[in-house]
Amino acid sequence: MNDDVKAKTINTNDTNIIIMPNKGEIAKHRIVVKEATYEDLFNLRKPGQTFGDLIAELVDERHRQNLITDMETISEEGSFVPLEEAMPQSTGNAQ
Repeated sequence: MNDDVKAKTINTNDTNIIIMPNKGEIAKHRIVVKEATYEDLFNLRKPGQTFGDLIAELVDERHRQNLITDMETISEEGSFVPLEEAMPQSTGNAQ
């Protein structure tokens, strides 16, 4: 595929369908987004960053946020036992 090929945007009402070349690979999925969402994603991209890479970065960040939220909830609402009670006593001389 020619590297000079540009992305093609098709506007339909309040959504954009973006068709982008992927360096010889055929796109497997299309995601339809509203115009405002497309503009937000476009503005969030780093120079040279693909939309796929940006979306993967946003998904990773959401996973991190969910983990932090879950850990905070467990910390605030969970019931804990002292480590000594949770760990069986060892009879060996392991150090």
